[in-house]
Amino acid sequence: MKTKIISYLLIISMIMTGVAYAAEGLNLSNEDSTYGQGIQKISNVNANDENQSFPDIKNHWCQSVIEKFVAKGWVVGYDDGLFRPDIFVTRAEFTAMVVNIFKEEKKVEGSSFTDVNKSDWFYNAVSYAASEGLVAGYEDGTFKPMANMQRQDAAVLVSRLFEVDFFEGADEFKFKDEDTFPEYSYQSIKNLASHEIVRGYPDGTFKPYNLITRAEAVQMLNVVLKYIEVPEETPPLVPPETATPTKEPESTPEPTTTSTPKPSTPSTGGGSKPKPTPTGVSKIYRTYTTTKDFEEGIKINLSSQEIDCLKLDETTKTFNYMWVAVSSKGTVVKINTDTGEILGEYRTAPEGQPLNPSRTTVDHEGNVWVANRDGNSVVKQDMCLLMLTTMYG
Repeated sequence: MKTKIISYLLIISMIMTGVAYAAEGLNLSNEDSTYGQGIQKISNVNANDENQSFPDIKNHWCQSVIEKFVAKGWVVGYDDGLFRPDIFVTRAEFTAMVVNIFKEEKKVEGSSFTDVNKSDWFYNAVSYAASEGLVAGYEDGTFKPMANMQRQDAAVLVSRLFEVDFFEGADEFKFKDEDTFPEYSYQSIKNLASHEIVRGYPDGTFKPYNLITRAEAVQMLNVVLKYIEVPEETPPLVPPETATPTKEPESTPEPTTTSTPKPSTPSTGGGSKPKPTPTGVSKIYRTYTTTKDFEEGIKINLSSQEIDCLKLDETTKTFNYMWVAVSSKGTVVKINTDTGEILGEYRTAPEGQPLNPSRTTVDHEGNVWVANRDGNSVVKQDMCLLMLTTMYG
C-alpha cells in the first residue's frame, strides 16, 4: 500500500507541476486574433494517421505529445487543419479526453444533468464519468459542459482518477491565495500540495480559477499515461461542433473575492476547510468577431455592431440570451436594444482592482462588476454589457 501511494505522489506531482509552469512561463496568447464564443461544425481528422500534424503546433512546446495523441485517436483537430493548442479546453472536452483514454466507456441510460442531452456529442462521456464518481455538477443540476476547465477542477478530476486520498501535513502547507479556494476543492488542493503532488506559481499562489489550454490538458494526461494502463483503443470522442477558440487574455491582477462559487465537483474528503468558505468570483473571458468569416489577424471595426453579448436578466440574475454593442474605444457600452443607441459607457474591472477593459468579473449570482465612467468607483450593473478581451478600432 505504501508503494502504491508513493507512485501516486510521483505521478500527480509531475502532472500538475508541468501544467503550472507551462501556464506561467509561456506566452499562450494570440495577440492578433479575435475569436467569437461560437460553435462551428467540424469533421473528424484521420486520427490514426501517425503523420497527422497541424501547422499551428509546429515548434510548439507540446508538439510531439499532441501528434502522439492524434495518432492514437485520443484527440482531433479542426476541419480547417488547425489544432489550436492554446485555446482553453472546456469541461466537456477534458472529461471526454479522460474517459476516452483511461476508461472503458459504457453506455449510460439517462443523465443527471439538465444541460447534458442525448443529442450532445459528450452525452455518454459526461454521463459515464458522473456515474463513476469522476465528475459532479452544480447545485442547480447543470454540468456547464461548455464552460472552460479550471486548474482546481482538473486537479480534483485527476485525483479521483488515481483515487488519491491522503491528508497528513495538509494544514501546514500554505498558498498565499488559499483563502480564495472554494470548499469543494480546498482540501484536495491542500492535500496534493502538501505531498508535492501539485505546485503553485512562483509567486506562492495556486490560482485555482485559472484556466487550462488544450495543450496543457494533453500534456497532463500524457504524464498519466506513463502510469495507468489504458483500455483497448476505441474511436475518439469527437464533438460534432467545434468551439471557436477564446484568446487567452494578458496577465492582469486576480479579482477580489466577493461571492461563494458553486462546486462543479464535490470535495474529495479528508477534512474540511479550517475557516468559513471565503467568497469568490468567476472570471469570464470573451472575445468577439463579426458574424462573417475572416482571416485571423485582420483588424476589424467593431463600433456599434451587433455581434454577441451576455445580457443579464434583471429578475433571475442569470445569463438569459446573447446581444451586443461595442465602442471603438475598447470600452463596454450600455445600449438601447431597439435602436442601437449608446446610452452609457463603462470600463470593466474586478471589484477593488484597477480598470482593465480586457477582463470582466462576474459573480455566481450573475452580477457584472464594472467601473463607473469616471473610474472612481466599482459598481454592479444589471444590464446588457459587452464582455471583451481585445478591441480593434
